[in-house]
Amino acid sequence: MGCVGSIDTSGTSMIEEVRENLDRRGLKLASANPGSEVIKKLDKSKCIETIEQDWIFLTIGEAVAACRFMLHASCFMLHMSKPDPTKIDDSDPQHSFLLQR
Repeated sequence: MGCVGSIDTSGTSMIEEVRENLDRRGLKLASANPGSEVIKKLDKSKCIETIEQDWIFLTIGEAVAACRFMLHASCFMLHMSKPDPTKIDDSDPQHSFLLQR
């Protein structure tokens, strides 16, 4: 399937509504391979700010690569932020409740 060649005001409104729903779920909206007319209309309607320019990609491959990178980066950060239960300092009063169990 090729890129979308046109968008109207109902389309830009729908993009804004989808983005709001995704934001509530902690997700991002990305666009891949938008046509030049679509970009112009998104810019004119200020809807391009809804998508965030960092999440508009020229190719689907670039979009997939960026999403994979962000997924792996967030998983890495989540893993790094979890405390290691084998390395709890028993002299720290905040951790004493873990040792009592």
